[in-house]
Amino acid sequence: MRRTQVCPPEELHEEVEIAPGEEKELSEEELRNHPLYQIIGMCSSGLEDGAENHDYYLYGENMS
Repeated sequence: MRRTQVCPPEELHEEVEIAPGEEKELSEEELRNHPLYQIIGMCSSGLEDGAENHDYYLYGENMS
């Protein structure tokens, strides 16, 4: 298994960090412009059951 760590720039980290217990409702426009929303769909594996069987694809076994 290859471990990858992503270190966002400090400005981005501060923008997306949420304190424990803090919640914020985002409008549809705010959601679409949110930095974390931008990574959705960034990578494609071609697998159609990746969400359901991610443990198998990541670790080679069903962890549940």
